Amino acid sequence: MERPKRKLAAIMFTDIAGYTVLSAKDEEKAYALIGKQREILKPIVSEFGGEWLKEMGDGLLLCFPSSKQALNCAIKIQHTLREIDELNIRIGIHQGDILIKDGDIFGDDVNVASRIEPFSAVGGIAISDKVDRDISSSPEFETKFISQPSLKGVRQDVKVYCITSHQLPETEITKVTAKLEKDVKKLWFNQKFILSTIVILFIAVSGIYLFFPKEQEVEVPSIGMLMMENLGNNKDEFWTRGITEDLIIKVAGAGLIRVVPMREILDIDPNATIDEIAKKLRVMYILTSSMHKKEDGFDLRCQLIETVSGRSVYAKKWSEPLEDVATIVGQLANNILSSLNVSSQEDLTMPLTTNPEAYEFYIRAKYKYQKRKTKEDIVVVRNLLNKALQMDNNLIQAKIMLGETFLSTDQYDNAMEIFEQCLEQSTTLGNKKAIAGSLHQIGVIHDHKGNYEKAMDYHIQSLKILEEQNDMRRAGSLNWIGRIYGWTGDYDVAMDYFEEALGLSHKLQDEAGISYCFYLIGNNYSERGNYHRAIEYYNKSVSIASEIEMIRQIIKSYKGISIAHEGEGSYDEALNYYSKSLMLDEKSGNKWSIAETNHFIGRTFFYKNNFLDAKKSFHTAYKIWVDLNQDKKVLRTLSWLTLAILELGDSSEETETIDTLNSVLKNTTPYKEDVIIVNWNLYQVYSTIEKTELAANHLQVAYEEVMNRANRFNEQLDRKAYLNNIKINRDIIETFQRVEE
Repeated sequence: MERPKRKLAAIMFTDIAGYTVLSAKDEEKAYALIGKQREILKPIVSEFGGEWLKEMGDGLLLCFPSSKQALNCAIKIQHTLREIDELNIRIGIHQGDILIKDGDIFGDDVNVASRIEPFSAVGGIAISDKVDRDISSSPEFETKFISQPSLKGVRQDVKVYCITSHQLPETEITKVTAKLEKDVKKLWFNQKFILSTIVILFIAVSGIYLFFPKEQEVEVPSIGMLMMENLGNNKDEFWTRGITEDLIIKVAGAGLIRVVPMREILDIDPNATIDEIAKKLRVMYILTSSMHKKEDGFDLRCQLIETVSGRSVYAKKWSEPLEDVATIVGQLANNILSSLNVSSQEDLTMPLTTNPEAYEFYIRAKYKYQKRKTKEDIVVVRNLLNKALQMDNNLIQAKIMLGETFLSTDQYDNAMEIFEQCLEQSTTLGNKKAIAGSLHQIGVIHDHKGNYEKAMDYHIQSLKILEEQNDMRRAGSLNWIGRIYGWTGDYDVAMDYFEEALGLSHKLQDEAGISYCFYLIGNNYSERGNYHRAIEYYNKSVSIASEIEMIRQIIKSYKGISIAHEGEGSYDEALNYYSKSLMLDEKSGNKWSIAETNHFIGRTFFYKNNFLDAKKSFHTAYKIWVDLNQDKKVLRTLSWLTLAILELGDSSEETETIDTLNSVLKNTTPYKEDVIIVNWNLYQVYSTIEKTELAANHLQVAYEEVMNRANRFNEQLDRKAYLNNIKINRDIIETFQRVEE
């Protein structure tokens, strides 16, 4: 028995149209047709690197190293068979994992491919959305969306397309309605059989599904936990806010439940009605609560309301002594989940600490950190966290937060030391959630340092724990892993992770998560130079984010659309979307985002040769980055600002700005993703002031990084597209080659 082999492949199924009828009429002729198919098709399959895996009557199962090879083979097959009587075939292609063992082939993706083939026109080709994405950067292929059918025996959500280029016949929707999802079937029916159609619709409306069995999905419970009302002194607000956030985190990590994140809760109008809040948050349940802090303890009250009926599912009024303050969150989380019949694999009642003073310092630190405005605020936060840890060194969440304060200011070595301590400590304590959190943060540090292989290892370990815990927040880990694959040029694998996260978000009916996944998919297309598809997905993200008033996501997606328009050379359109983004930035008051948008606006003005407006925007961004202590962002913006000043020819400003740039360069290295653009800018700066050796050094770094990223592509065509589609790549390569000559 051979050892099973698993590999990623493009899977092709073929089927001869009308073969069953022919076989009934003339068995010998039908048998001869199978031989003829084998004789004609085997050399073509071999020509395109395919494997002839299996013959199943008149059907074939083939696999290929890539989607493009499979599709080019399928096109040649259909062109070759056009003149051969009765050898008319349908072809279906899907891309995914297959397992080959003992001469047979297995896997869910094999099943998907077999279910796609019937959606092909006779003489045509049907493909899955995975194949459609694989070929999206190749303009010679044109496709048309057919539908998203419910494929029998398939757990994946699969969209089906047909190839419309290369003179191939297009799938006629009316001929495949029996294979499509219910909504599409309603749109297409044959008037010759209208009476039977009405009968079928009547049966469906009547709720008789005996003829159409369908697995019913259980609706995932969703809850919005509103900010706990502070009935005591204003100085006690840190208690209510801290407990609310800890409660949200605790319940969100418990299992199959959607919990509205804190950022959305903060946007709620305190004067809105329960119905208005439920509609805005898109939830089945709302938790209201209040706290009155007294000298020796707390008086608490809460009510869990079912939003449709308005009935109270759970209500409680109780008091807690000061020494038991840390148990409030766990008890409340446990009672909420019990009322909603949601099970959890962890003991929710376990407090973060048994030391009330340590917990108070931790809660105070969290509140201060969320309200921070200056560098001094972060120092205060660290002091509070250190006091908490002095009282209880096992308060892991305080230690993780301490690490985050260093990570947020790019102090990676300090952050790494703290997170490694957290990992060791949480492992000793058996705290799975803290282990997953520590692994994730270590992965993030490696991300920022450009150590992508190490980062991937830590993120995957974190994801595994979250999966074991059935923590529905694992969509975040899936997206992080997808982003790393994207940064390393493996866009197809990145897309697989984004789609898995998208599926999880759909399961939770998490529209914010869905919007974010669409944004990341847009980034994926933009980074590979497919700007048209990128804009399509950014607009999907904006559409959902607008419905739920998720301003931060709208801003991100507008910026993505702008960058894609820049890539196409449509600078005025880019500025249009940047201006929309900036209006929302200023409305929200998010300084970090205001700086980033101004930076991008400056870059677009620079591309338009409007150096004066470019300088103004870069200068605005630069000042904010300095105030926020974002040294790496300072370096990126300052490199552009210096270029704009040099273009304007103001000698007094030139000297001062270049001196500042040299000073920043001594102590700062760019983010890994900024290596190319920062070094390219520095090459241009030093070339302009005739420091040729420095210029050559920075050009070398930029060129090597471009080629390193290009070499991560698996196929020569994709590598070529990456080098040609992105303007800065072409500029750097051409300049480097010219300098070398």
